[in-house]
Amino acid sequence: TTSTVYAWVVPVDVTGNWVLTVESAARGHRYQVRFLQQYQELRGTASRQGREVILSAGRLVGDSVEFQLAEPRGDRSTILRFAGRRVSSTAMEGVLRGTDSGESWKAIRR
Repeated sequence: TTSTVYAWVVPVDVTGNWVLTVESAARGHRYQVRFLQQYQELRGTASRQGREVILSAGRLVGDSVEFQLAEPRGDRSTILRFAGRRVSSTAMEGVLRGTDSGESWKAIRR
């Protein structure tokens, strides 16, 4: 007898408005983020100091989140890659990937 077992990982619901803060000596940025979620896919809009920031590559797996914010600077963009754990419906935190200093970030739902 053979059985098939499925494991469903239900992501945390993060749809809505968040205030995200990058905490480091080099950066003290604060972003306004509006997440839109469809199952594990995450998209939305973001801004910093009233200027649009591009949100992309968003994904949720259980209580983990990953997304990118790209700030246009002339003909180039600065890309920040966010990775978080312990994501809940009211708060999330994590580290920036691809930075040497291991900068941390936190977000609170508004």
